[in-house]
Amino acid sequence: MRQNPVKWFRKAAEQGYVSAQDNLGGMYYNGKGVIQDYKEVFTWIRKAAEQGYVSAQDNLSNTIYPPLNCDSNKDSSTRMKYIS
Repeated sequence: MRQNPVKWFRKAAEQGYVSAQDNLGGMYYNGKGVIQDYKEVFTWIRKAAEQGYVSAQDNLSNTIYPPLNCDSNKDSSTRMKYIS
């Protein structure tokens, strides 16, 4: 019987594991095992980025953030926070 990886990534992410937070955000971004949800993408990847996880910072500043359709001035300042 195959386990649902989203369940385990969520458990680990809720406990503060940065790689799990980043991966869970990626699952929401790609709609893998969950319904695509950009608010959840930002929530989980930002948590990892704020803890200094470089992969999440890169995802937030370069890859993930543009499709979120948030206010552009706020986007720029948030993105710069993680890449400076």
